[in-house]
Amino acid sequence: MNIHDLVLEWLSEIGQGDWDDVRDGIANLKLSYPGFTTPSWAVASDLELCGHIDIDWQVRRWSVSCPALGLLPSTSLCAVWTGARPRALQRRLEAQLENYVSVFDFRVARGDGPTAHFVKAACADDLRRVAEEVGLRFVVDPARHLASQLATEDWSLTDRAAGPAEFEESEWFDAPARNWVRTSGAPRRPGLYQFDRYGKVTRWRDKEGSWWLMERATGMFRAAREGGLTGLLRWRAPARDRSEPARLELVNPYILPKLAGRAAVASSGLLPRRTSTCQEFYNVQRGVAESIARSVGQAPIRVGGDSPRGQERGSRG
Repeated sequence: MNIHDLVLEWLSEIGQGDWDDVRDGIANLKLSYPGFTTPSWAVASDLELCGHIDIDWQVRRWSVSCPALGLLPSTSLCAVWTGARPRALQRRLEAQLENYVSVFDFRVARGDGPTAHFVKAACADDLRRVAEEVGLRFVVDPARHLASQLATEDWSLTDRAAGPAEFEESEWFDAPARNWVRTSGAPRRPGLYQFDRYGKVTRWRDKEGSWWLMERATGMFRAAREGGLTGLLRWRAPARDRSEPARLELVNPYILPKLAGRAAVASSGLLPRRTSTCQEFYNVQRGVAESIARSVGQAPIRVGGDSPRGQERGSRG
């Protein structure tokens, strides 16, 4: 069991609490894994992206999400377990599966991230019954459900905030170059900045020099929009022979806002595959990809496997 799984099981038993306690708990766990260098906030962010926990970084509080079984499209009746994974529920699932001949569960590891737990059946009704017997919500196509809640990003600035002091080190996000540029002295350019304040925080500086609260992912896409940048998201239709699923590619180092990221991950139940140039979210259907792109002010470029049959299969999910 890796650190992500240990943390998820631990948080599932507690239910909710302060982020500072979780941060310290993960740091203590890492002492038993000398080769594990992922920061505590990144471990928690992975669990949040997979739909297991919810974190309010402003008030530094967290809670586990409702445990659910989500039936995935184009996967021959596979469902993924999201939300809390308390030991009692895991044991209950194992016991219930012994009553079914055509239903079984399996796990898939994704690098250092949380292990994905799947349940596969011969029919959707069996999956629904298993979920009800175990005490899990049953959701059909969770990615489409999440994507339906996405709205086009509201780029208005509403909450004033304190920016970095003149003596503090900060970094400005260069959207075209896709990197952070260290600044010295008082920041002068408008745009997205990050600096240390009990951990990395991001703020937006407008043309008049005022500072505003800005979440990192939203700020990066706002900077891209103001720079006229497009093509940050690419959608690939599934291969005709089904050897490759549909997927959504996001250019590095951009990251998706929380709900959009959850929709992308909920398409397969797996964290994205990270390459040197992009993040690849698998099994993302065309309609979901378009909703995600619209929500961040982008239009997904369609590349590869884009035959009419492939498009049709991708859009139907």
